[in-house]
Amino acid sequence: MLRQVIEDDNVTNTIDIGCRSSNRLRDAWEALIWLLARKPEIGQRLGFGDGVRIHKQASTLIPWVPAITVLYEYDDNIVEIRDVKLTYEDIYLTVRSFWKFISKIWKFSFEEQRTSNAVSISLWTTARLTDKRP
Repeated sequence: MLRQVIEDDNVTNTIDIGCRSSNRLRDAWEALIWLLARKPEIGQRLGFGDGVRIHKQASTLIPWVPAITVLYEYDDNIVEIRDVKLTYEDIYLTVRSFWKFISKIWKFSFEEQRTSNAVSISLWTTARLTDKRP
């Protein structure tokens, strides 16, 4: 069953402000709206009745999108989003996991991986790089 999703004004304002710092937040938000319209029971009950729930959509590293936590109510026809919280979570990568992750997107030779300071420096702007080698 497809339900209508209604956002409170404070929710709309929070998402609009968040979209200024994360150009892909709007896509993540629309995906969450799509999910809640079809499956609102996915959230955790809060004990205030069966229709009051909270759901957290995890953040992603690339593109940098915050975790989205929503508090909402639903019935057979409508999902009303009462509040939203955007959380930019700290993401820790090891040097090895960074290169494994980034090599899926860009193709680097082994020598480029070892000597590419520009890539490592740009990573520092989005995540904390941690070398856990012995």
